[in-house]
Amino acid sequence: MNMKDPPYQQELQILGQLLTTARKEAGISQEGLAEIVGKPQSYISRYEAGSQRLDVFELRRICRAIGIPFMDMMANLDAALGKKKRRKVQGRRRRGPSRKRE
Repeated sequence: MNMKDPPYQQELQILGQLLTTARKEAGISQEGLAEIVGKPQSYISRYEAGSQRLDVFELRRICRAIGIPFMDMMANLDAALGKKKRRKVQGRRRRGPSRKRE
């Protein structure tokens, strides 16, 4: 991770991808969503790019605006993060048990 990257950069990007997919499936533009939630379009763009953190209340408002239950979004995020973690673990070499040298 680059020192300039914010904490949880990859996780924010995954959330952004989920938000983008849900918004597009709902047939709502970034501009339309921005108007509904009372934020500038640039905020929506940054949320979706994973470069802007959003708090739980903002996320809840966005979920309502695009018609996806908040808990469904959380379940989708948890599943996506679980896949990311499994891929990371699978990529590591497994070592056998360490043996004590005498």
